[in-house]
Amino acid sequence: MLQYNIHFYYLSHRLTKKINMKKLILMGIAFAAINAHAQKVDLDRHNFKYGYRKLPSNPLDEGYKTYNFSIASSASIKEVYNDELVKSAVLIDGLKKVDGQGHITINISMGEVALRDPQLKEREEITKDKDGKETGRKKYYWIEATYNWNADANVTDYKGNRLHRVIFASGEANTWKSSEYESRAAPGDYYNNNRFSIRSGLASTLAGNAMKTLQSTLNNRYGYPAYTEHDILWVMDSKKHPEQDAMQNAWTQFKAAVATMNASDSLGEFRTKTIPVIAYFDSLKTRFTGSEKADKKLRYAAYYCLAKIYLLLDNPDAAIKEADGLVANDYDPKDGKYLRKEAEDMKTLFEKNQIYTRHFPIDISQYKAPETK
Repeated sequence: MLQYNIHFYYLSHRLTKKINMKKLILMGIAFAAINAHAQKVDLDRHNFKYGYRKLPSNPLDEGYKTYNFSIASSASIKEVYNDELVKSAVLIDGLKKVDGQGHITINISMGEVALRDPQLKEREEITKDKDGKETGRKKYYWIEATYNWNADANVTDYKGNRLHRVIFASGEANTWKSSEYESRAAPGDYYNNNRFSIRSGLASTLAGNAMKTLQSTLNNRYGYPAYTEHDILWVMDSKKHPEQDAMQNAWTQFKAAVATMNASDSLGEFRTKTIPVIAYFDSLKTRFTGSEKADKKLRYAAYYCLAKIYLLLDNPDAAIKEADGLVANDYDPKDGKYLRKEAEDMKTLFEKNQIYTRHFPIDISQYKAPETK
C-alpha cells in the first residue's frame, strides 16, 4: 500500500509539473504576443520630393492669357538696367509675353538715383586685456550719403481696369555707406573718385531687387509656375516590431509612386500606385486600437501619412478627414491642425480658380493677344 501511494504521488507530481509547464508556456506565448503588440514604436522622418503647379492667388478673368510691358525708367536706371533686361527679368509662368497689347499690361516706373550730402563718419574701437585694462585705441572712417528713389508697377488690363499696384520705393530717404578705412582721408577720396560707379552699382541693385519682387508678386497673383517641393512622411523605424517590414514596404511603394508626379501630367499613375499604400495605412487605424502610446503612434503615422497622400492627390476633403482623425488620436494633435489648415487653403484656392488639380499641361504658344480696335 505504501509503495502504491509513493507511486501515485510520483505520477501526480509529474503530471502537475507538466500542467504547470504548459501554463507557463501558454502564459509566455501570450505575454510575448502582448509585448510584441505593445513594444516601443519609433517613427522617423522619411523625405521625398514631388512636382506640382501652383495656382494663382488672384486668377485673371477667363481668357486673359497674355501680357506686355510699358516701361518708364530714368537715365541712371537705363544705364544699368535697360528695358530689354527688365522684360527678360520679369516672366509670368503660364502666360504669354507679347510685344503689342496684351490682356494685361505691366506698367513699370523707376525714377532717378542720385547720391547727395556725403558725410564723413567715424568710430573708435577700444581694446582691453583679460583684466579689462585698456591696451589701445583705433579709429575707423567711412562715408555716408543719402538718396531717394521712387519706383512702382501698375497692372492694368486691355479694357483700362487697374488690377494691382506694387510699390518698390516711395521716395523716402535712404543711406548709402562706404567700407570702413583706418585713414581719415581714404573714404572721401574713394567717394570722390568713384561717384559714378557707386551710383551705377546702387541703381543696379535697386532695379534688380525691384524686378525680383515684381516677378514673385506677379507669379503669385497670376501665374502657374511649376515647383518641386520637399516633404516628409513619418514611418516606423523599429526593427523588432512585427509591423516594421509592412510599413517599410508601404513607404517603398509610396516613394516609387511619388517619383512619377510632376506639374504637367495628370495624377492617374500616382493615384493607381498609391491604392495599396492607402489601404495599408487605413488598416493600421483598425488593427491598433489601444490607448497605450505605441498604438497611438502607429495611428498617428497612419493619419499623418494618409492626410499627406490625399493632399498630394489634390483631395482636400479626404485630407481634412484624416487631419481631424489625427487630432482626435491625441498624439501630436498640432500636426493635425496644421494639415487641416493646409487642406482648407487648397480647397479655397481650387474654388477661387475653378480648377481642382495642380497637375496639367500649359502650352503658351496657343495663346493669342486680345483683338483691339
